[in-house]
Amino acid sequence: MAPQNYWDGYINHPKTKNWIDAVKQLSEKISSQLHIKIHFFSLENCEHDYDIDLNRNRPFLTGNCKIVPVLGLP
Repeated sequence: MAPQNYWDGYINHPKTKNWIDAVKQLSEKISSQLHIKIHFFSLENCEHDYDIDLNRNRPFLTGNCKIVPVLGLP
């Protein structure tokens, strides 16, 4: 899970054109070996709207965040 601009930086970058296929293959191998499901999510509308407390408290989201699947990834 990462902010939308993180994913856009990889998905739309000319040097990472085969990146999605490589990530899919790797995630499928990990998923089958560990018998777990792997998902890739984007945090939309969360730019500067999420915060992680560095005092060892659990992370929390603020603002009008939406968690959506990353297009093209499982």
